[in-house]
Amino acid sequence: MKKKLLYLSAGAYLLSLTTLSAVSYKINGQDADTPTDIGNEMFTTRAYYCQTNESGAWVDIPLADRVLPNFTSDAIKFDNVNVTLNQSFDVFKFEGLYYTNLVITGADTVANFSDNIWGDGAGTNTIKILDGATVTMANDFCANNSMATIDIVGFADKNTTFNGSFGSVETVVNLDRATWYNEKHGTLVNQNGALTLSNTTWTNTAGGLDINTPSTADNTSALVELKDGNVVNLAGNIRLGGSNGASGTATLLIRGSNNELTATNLEGPTEGRSGGDSVLKVTGNDNTIFIDGGNINLDGYVVNGPITGGSQGVDIQGEGNVFKGTNRMHIGRNDGDSLYEGGTAYFRISSSSAENKARLYLASNVNLGLGDGESSTYVSEFTIGGNTV
Repeated sequence: MKKKLLYLSAGAYLLSLTTLSAVSYKINGQDADTPTDIGNEMFTTRAYYCQTNESGAWVDIPLADRVLPNFTSDAIKFDNVNVTLNQSFDVFKFEGLYYTNLVITGADTVANFSDNIWGDGAGTNTIKILDGATVTMANDFCANNSMATIDIVGFADKNTTFNGSFGSVETVVNLDRATWYNEKHGTLVNQNGALTLSNTTWTNTAGGLDINTPSTADNTSALVELKDGNVVNLAGNIRLGGSNGASGTATLLIRGSNNELTATNLEGPTEGRSGGDSVLKVTGNDNTIFIDGGNINLDGYVVNGPITGGSQGVDIQGEGNVFKGTNRMHIGRNDGDSLYEGGTAYFRISSSSAENKARLYLASNVNLGLGDGESSTYVSEFTIGGNTV
């Protein structure tokens, strides 16, 4: 093992970097073989850079109670530390490297990000928050890659917790911006974006969750997947399908067990749709979905552009799952001035077990809307299947 030291003047702090000897570092553009004095700022105003020159090498940083303004590397791991980053945190690629990894792990890790986090470059960008770490986001969490993946994985006896308002994931093709917004916006997952949660408490106090299909014939997919043991509370709406959707899929998939998902409304976009399929799909067991306060609008309110194709719906399978709504459910036209010429809106619920039935609780009406004119092929469907009460 090879150790590199960075000394701060006035005896403020000592930062020790330990990793494989094949990895080299640069601190403020200087070779880290020589101790570097960066002044009395104590990492609050000056940039600190750690650059590795080999793919796949971890940089393990014991930064307990340190404050860093700017830290850059191609592979970073925080393990059981307390880290405050008060400027941009950049995770980027160098020429010839193919993977960018940011891992925040350990039940004792507390990471406070008050500015931006960026993942950039070719190949696959992976951001993982593991094993009960506590993360506070104040601004943007960005992954500049269409192949970006965000895995937020806790463990059974202690959830990974996001303090305050946790933001959005927006991943689009052709290396466009992928962003996690925090207090200012909700959560967006666009084409080729994926957000996977396991044993996680996710509270978004500023907005909801948008899962979008593309407005072009890209046939890309956007996926938010809940595995096991998640508690998700969204102050805003769950919106399935993008504006003027033309192709692809947008899926909120609950395939695990014992998940709780709460939002104000469940809805589609207010613009038209020519294609693409968006669905809230449940295949696991003993999950609860609660639409608290607002309406369930599956194509229920469209004001700009016609609906000529594609689909939007809810499909609850598995066993023992619960769907609750405190207001009306609109399937198909309810309001708005757009034409409904083709496509499908649906709600389906059933259980595979007679002993563990599905449960549907609705506090108000179910409205089935119709298409427009004799030539319309639009379908609205409400199905209560077997083993449902």
